[in-house]
Formats: sequence, structure tokens, C-alpha cells
Amino acid sequence: MNVLTARAKRIDNGEWVEGYPIPFGDEIFMVGKGPQQVSEDIRPVYVAHCEAIKVDPATLGYETGKRDKNGEMIYGGMKVKYLKTGIIGDVVYFENAHIINFHDGNVGALWAYESKDLEIVKEGE
Repeated sequence: MNVLTARAKRIDNGEWVEGYPIPFGDEIFMVGKGPQQVSEDIRPVYVAHCEAIKVDPATLGYETGKRDKNGEMIYGGMKVKYLKTGIIGDVVYFENAHIINFHDGNVGALWAYESKDLEIVKEGE
């Protein structure tokens, strides 16, 4: 079973964390990546056995499988720059695929772009 990692902002301090999202009622907790990595057969019971960080569900984005020119994983919700044009866009999940909604009004399928031509835009840039 393939389990995608995700990233989201912590509720307590606003920092980004990566891991495996576990829904618990109306809340979402992030567990796993690194020394406390959980099994790919994730069940809510694992939350009791590893660090669980409460995250903001509005910031949750799953890995896309695509990396940028620096080798960083691109997650849904990130902004990326298409280096051939310099145009920035938002990575969103739409109809079973990640796409880039470019700020000039164009849209493109993320899989169609080469990693060397994409760069993640850091917050505040």
C-alpha cells in the first residue's frame, strides 16, 4: 500500500511539518517521518505510540511525486515558479491530478513540467 506524505502548518506555532496525516474527529494530526516513522499500514491507533502534532487542516497538502530543480518535494498548496517564463503559480489537486494555476491565468498539468524548470517559491518571496 502506498501512503503519501503530506505537509501542513502546526496549530501551536505555525511551522510547517511533514509526515502522515491522521484525522481524529474534526482535527488532523501529523505523525511520522524520521525516527518515529510509522508503518505504511497506518491506523489511528498509531497516534498513541508516536508523536502526533495537531495541524491546521486548511494548510494540508499531499506530496505530488514531483521535485523542483533543487530536489525539494513539491506539495499541494505550494507556489512554484516556472523558470522558462518566470511566472508563478499555485499547485492544486484537481480532477485526480496536480495542476499549476499560473497567476497569468494559464493552467498546466504538473506532470508535464520538468523538475529542472520548476522552483518552489518560499513564503514571503
